[in-house]
Amino acid sequence: MKRFWKRNWAIIVAIPCFVVALVLAAIQSGIIGLQLSGIEEMEHKHREVPTEWSLTQTHNQRLAALVFYNENKDDASFSVYTKRDGLYFGYYLRYYGDMEEIGDQVLGLRVLDRKSPPAVALLSMNSQRVAEVEVTDAQGTTRIEVDPENPFALVFMDPQEITLFDDEGNPVEIETMLERSNEVVGNQAPAPEGEENSAG
Repeated sequence: MKRFWKRNWAIIVAIPCFVVALVLAAIQSGIIGLQLSGIEEMEHKHREVPTEWSLTQTHNQRLAALVFYNENKDDASFSVYTKRDGLYFGYYLRYYGDMEEIGDQVLGLRVLDRKSPPAVALLSMNSQRVAEVEVTDAQGTTRIEVDPENPFALVFMDPQEITLFDDEGNPVEIETMLERSNEVVGNQAPAPEGEENSAG
């Protein structure tokens, strides 16, 4: 056994080093993204979202959407992470912003992939008191209840129609619907207009 270790110690040491290097290279190249459990930590650490802020979030097989907000609900930060087609693993930061974009409106983000149906995220501080969302897709129509007192983050796969209603049954408009391609190099997300990209 000792003779085996003496003859092969270099190979034995090199194998884990090679594996670590391979993983690091995959991360740097954008092949490996974040696990769901690591997204919140990413937001606090790299985007400097205060840890004492409340969080509402949701995800599906294509998107993860998060809205952080302070106690008075007069300051907020949001992010949308996506999964990509092909040999990619985990979620990637795709778009982010702050109170200016979601404070007094419902913001929609439609993410387009070459091989997959589009996915949609809706984010808002809910100043319009949205209480119900009606979503129609290939499977039919679904109604989702929303707390009119609090911000929301919702995600949908290939919706054909989305209709929002406030707590009195009146329709609420999705004032802004952005479209973004999911073809991104590396882990970088395109910055909202007028902002520098802080993803990294």
